[in-house]
Amino acid sequence: MFAKTAAIVGATSTALIGWYAHGLHRRLHTDPLTGLANRPALQRAFTRLQRRARPGELVGLLLCDLDDFKTINDVHGHRIGDEVLCSVAADLAGLTAGTRDLAVRLSGDEFAVLLPGLDEVRDAEGTARRYREALTTERVIDGRPMQIGASIGAAVDTAAVTSLSALLEHADLRMYRIKREHHLTRLPADRTAQPTARRRDLPKEAA
Repeated sequence: MFAKTAAIVGATSTALIGWYAHGLHRRLHTDPLTGLANRPALQRAFTRLQRRARPGELVGLLLCDLDDFKTINDVHGHRIGDEVLCSVAADLAGLTAGTRDLAVRLSGDEFAVLLPGLDEVRDAEGTARRYREALTTERVIDGRPMQIGASIGAAVDTAAVTSLSALLEHADLRMYRIKREHHLTRLPADRTAQPTARRRDLPKEAA
């Protein structure tokens, strides 16, 4: 009887430990606001991809930044800004559903998508255009129509020899070239606040 009870207690404890470990892992690799994967999850996925990559296999990375997002926070407050981020994240989750691609929120209004197993370099550019078209849309946030624009830069390299930091850097440079060319975010009029143009420190190579 004692042995049976001890076995039940042991099995229960093991199950609880497993449940806790799974929950902890999920929390550590999930963005709490949007539910997307976070930066540690991106690094983990890239490392796993790199270990399994075939010789010459290409990997791509998209870096997405919302145009003039600071203006949204300045004019309407951070609650509305958070709702915009969640709306964009939901679209990214939908775009990557059923694929090997991984959508990630890096920080603030900056998102990334890991593109494993590309056949050609141009595949990443085509995906970037498709994502940009899908994300650049009018969103109704708390009853307010907002035309949100997204700038997306793409980087591609051989999976076995590149690094995640290199892909992020190259995608960031391309994204800011695109961002300078178009700013598509339009906000509803608010006479009580003066919007402030967004400014972010650029990488030295883009200065």
